[in-house]
Amino acid sequence: MVQVCAPEVVPAVPARRTGALRLLPALFAASLAVTALASGGVPLSDMGVFGAYVLLGLTVPGTLWWRALSGTPRSLAADVAAGTALGYALEVLTYIPARWLDVPYAYLAWAGATYLLFCTVPALRRHQAARGGTVRAPLGWSWAMAGLAGFSILYSAVTFFPGHGLTWPGNGAPYIDLPYHLAMAGDVKHHLPAMFANVAGEALHDHWYVYADLAATSWTTGLELQTLLYRLSPVPMIAAFTVLVGVLAHRLTGRWGAGVASVAVMFFVVAPDPYGWKGGIVSSAGEAALPWVSPTQTFGALLFAPLVLVLADLVRHPGGRHGRWALVAVLMLAEAGAKATFLPLTLAGVTFVLVLHLIVHREVHRAAAWLTGLGLALVAFAQIVVFHGEDKGLRFAPLHFMRWHEAYRVSGAGLLLPGQEEAPVLVLLVVAIHVVSWAALWGGAACALRRWRPDRAEMVRGPDPARAG
Repeated sequence: MVQVCAPEVVPAVPARRTGALRLLPALFAASLAVTALASGGVPLSDMGVFGAYVLLGLTVPGTLWWRALSGTPRSLAADVAAGTALGYALEVLTYIPARWLDVPYAYLAWAGATYLLFCTVPALRRHQAARGGTVRAPLGWSWAMAGLAGFSILYSAVTFFPGHGLTWPGNGAPYIDLPYHLAMAGDVKHHLPAMFANVAGEALHDHWYVYADLAATSWTTGLELQTLLYRLSPVPMIAAFTVLVGVLAHRLTGRWGAGVASVAVMFFVVAPDPYGWKGGIVSSAGEAALPWVSPTQTFGALLFAPLVLVLADLVRHPGGRHGRWALVAVLMLAEAGAKATFLPLTLAGVTFVLVLHLIVHREVHRAAAWLTGLGLALVAFAQIVVFHGEDKGLRFAPLHFMRWHEAYRVSGAGLLLPGQEEAPVLVLLVVAIHVVSWAALWGGAACALRRWRPDRAEMVRGPDPARAG
């Protein structure tokens, strides 16, 4: 007689418990940020007010619009990170006219209108929850992103906070650009058009939208601009940018591990510097405190990451939801004043796709063509409207750094090696080091030749030649 045993029933993990486990990485990263900020002298009350503003005034409404317009199922982390970036874009684009009309608090209407629409309109209400088909990120990936973002914030606390206190005398000798940024933020907080802090009566024709974010945040939270600039504001930008880089790498490769590797490379691998011994010609790429000392770069990078994500989707799948075009327009419009130097890189990427598709398929890639036209229009907008035709923020100057170095060399100050004029072999040595360094940068692209096809990755490869010189 054969005895049949019933299979052992393993109790399923409740969905609520699984959801709680998936929140742990975010809570871990938040705890690291709180620890870093507390070590920098930020009161818990200030952190709470700022966190509530970012969550309710930027992240939640931005995520709702991102879900409604993008149409591409992604992980919750991707939606939240991209939604946060979109929230920042909408914040500055609404604060500027509100401040111009002397009603600075009116910019909050965009968030209020978002909540109203997504609670009352049935077609929008469904975006309150994660969409069907949403990709679920592996728990290990989430922990890795949380750890990398937390490391960046903690390391910045160690390297930047001690020299930039919030009270005297700790704030008496800040990085040379920070008083300028603080003055610009103060000007944008109190009136528009803004003026340069160092030239009386000179209009501010520069990358200045991050100052609108600082001003808007200060109006709503009541926090001092110095506290925002020196401590709080870069934190959510770092976190969202870290996640978006990992998401973009996953979208391009289909592998979650590539996302972790890309962020690790970004944080821990320094670009080859063939002139490292000289110091004054090519600065080191390893700047742990960069998010704090260059808020314009931080804000521009935050907006650029979701822009590339949407552009890659449009290039790969031109049809479908038209809301993606609205996302591109909003993000590029915000980028025009946040850090317009990202626009030529965007334009180079979509133009590269257009040309490559024309060569390979002998037909025009319509989405790339429209994106190229939009990129040209936004570059013109930045140059004419934001910068008023001046070259303080953006100008067309191919191989500018090469020409600058030649003038620097002729003056005698730019000799790469002592005695190079008497020993030309030293110049050959420098050239050899330079070639090896470039080979290290471009070597990975050779792997793509094995399976060459014009896909969404070409949008990312395109800007590389644009950065030369």
